[in-house]
Amino acid sequence: MTTLYLDQQQQQISALQRDLARLLSRIEQQGRSEPASLSPYNQAIELIKQGISASEVAAQCGISRSEAELIVSLYRNNSTS
Repeated sequence: MTTLYLDQQQQQISALQRDLARLLSRIEQQGRSEPASLSPYNQAIELIKQGISASEVAAQCGISRSEAELIVSLYRNNSTS
């Protein structure tokens, strides 16, 4: 009975290791295709730094104009401090 239990535990460990390897591979692929630094808001900040208008930033980043205007306001406040 002890050997059977150990075999079952080893099978579960092997299955978990395969699942973990698959998940890590998926995370790495997502990291390469969509870097976290390129979120719509980070992208908006970069565009605002380049002098692009709030309405253009909203269109390019897929955020509302109000959000873009808020980011412009926040960026301007931070740059003067």
